[in-house]
Amino acid sequence: MLSSMFCPNCCEKPERLCIFGESPYKDPVTQILTCPKCDTEVPKERVLEAVNAMRFIDRIVAKNEIQQMAKEQAVRFLKGIKDRFCKILPTVNVYMCKVIQLLIPLIDPTDSKTLLSLHLESEECVRFCFPPNHPAVAVHLSSIGLFYLRIGHPHRAELYLEMACDILKFTLGSIHPLTVDKLSVLEQAHREVQEARRIVLNSSISFQIPATPSLTTVGSAEAHGVESVIRGASLKETRREESSKQHADNAAGRESNKENSHKDEITTASSTNDSSRGTIEKEQDLIH
Repeated sequence: MLSSMFCPNCCEKPERLCIFGESPYKDPVTQILTCPKCDTEVPKERVLEAVNAMRFIDRIVAKNEIQQMAKEQAVRFLKGIKDRFCKILPTVNVYMCKVIQLLIPLIDPTDSKTLLSLHLESEECVRFCFPPNHPAVAVHLSSIGLFYLRIGHPHRAELYLEMACDILKFTLGSIHPLTVDKLSVLEQAHREVQEARRIVLNSSISFQIPATPSLTTVGSAEAHGVESVIRGASLKETRREESSKQHADNAAGRESNKENSHKDEITTASSTNDSSRGTIEKEQDLIH
């Protein structure tokens, strides 16, 4: 796997193929590789291309050519090699890891994003080369955690730093200076995680949904419409009550007039009867 190549025939996520050694997809007689994913034979020319790429990198490392270049030139040269061979060799390939190893010291220490990307690319190769609890794995993981912390991702930093500290406590002990140093960085990550959780909690508590202007306008229009309908209904009801009251007053007035007229008729009749009785009595007295 440390000298593997990408299958040139796979369209998406190409399969990694081991060039040397025995493999189930390698013909023991012809040494032809058949990709188990796309079931296609890999041309010998493509295998030789991958082998030549690894030899080219090995020659540069052996001759210390990078150390003889200026810093900017060396960075450009190594990035060019990495970009060129990353389509042929996977990052688990030890020769690609050597390119990254040469490139990391040349990167500006304040460029945490680039350093994080390079360390993540070489993580698989480091884990493959060393035992799971080797201090070299812990140092690499702690570096990833530190870069995550610097770019503002404390949760991911906490994850990598915890893995690194577990390895160091197991291999070197809790009082080893390297373990103590990584534990202090882990505590810083814990504090930043707690602070991030507190900020998120406070934001969720104070969060309010703002009113949309269109909804507010529609709501106001509807409110005005309802108020107009209510006012109109109240006005009609008031007028109806006043009309009913007026009809009642008119009816009461007519009844009162009828009663007064009836009383007048009774009084007139009574007076007429009294006058008639007086006249009759006078006539009877004259007769007698």
